[in-house]
Amino acid sequence: MAGAAAFDPLVWVVPPLVAAALGGMRSLSGPSLGALLYVIVERVVDAPAALAVCSIAAVVLLVAVPRGLADHAAPPLLARLGPYRERLRLREPSGSSTPPAG
Repeated sequence: MAGAAAFDPLVWVVPPLVAAALGGMRSLSGPSLGALLYVIVERVVDAPAALAVCSIAAVVLLVAVPRGLADHAAPPLLARLGPYRERLRLREPSGSSTPPAG
């Protein structure tokens, strides 16, 4: 039965979609944050229940914060990186229409 798990969509498709919905899909940091949250919940709760908990949380977050957690948390974090923004080549927070320099 181990070979059947290789083609199980509950293992390979649903958790990444839930993780992307948790964190937000507009940047690389969104799905990364969602995956981190999913792994933390999976460690605290057993695996099948973790998928259910994260799926319910993703639906609630999509209603409450449509752009995702990462886009909601990014502006305060990017504000702290002010002087290092040019060196790190970080883009402006969403909503800014200024083109990048150079």
